[in-house]
Amino acid sequence: MTLNEPLGRRVRVRYAFPGAGAELARSVPLAPDEPVLLHGVMNLRGQGLLARPTVVRVTPSRLSLLAHYVFQPDRLWDIPRVAVRRAEVVRRTVRISWAAAEGRVAESRLTAWKNRPFLDRPLRDVDDVAELLLSWLNSPDGELPVREAHSHRRM
Repeated sequence: MTLNEPLGRRVRVRYAFPGAGAELARSVPLAPDEPVLLHGVMNLRGQGLLARPTVVRVTPSRLSLLAHYVFQPDRLWDIPRVAVRRAEVVRRTVRISWAAAEGRVAESRLTAWKNRPFLDRPLRDVDDVAELLLSWLNSPDGELPVREAHSHRRM
């Protein structure tokens, strides 16, 4: 890892009354004409006792994860595509690791959203999310055909 290598970073969340999706748009806005390859909500594991509802957004250049908390500020990680080291499925969990500050490797573990949708569109198929992330990582420029992941939304 070199000093000039892009790193995933934690970003201060700008509160937005409409919710986590609006906070994500305000805190790490999209560049003009930046396409969104994947957007929805999953559960983030390993950040305390409870799984955190987390808005996931993938664009050709970055992965953004916004974890929602009730009694404390939300947490947001903005991760350039080149900083992502690995994405894999382990026991119905998408594990994503990336280069972080001080030479560390950070990891997030995302599971399918199984509750009623309240933050955003639920991402219920871990395999579809992992497949998209692997294609994104293996793509030379991060560009993929824009497609919807299966949500398996219950009515």
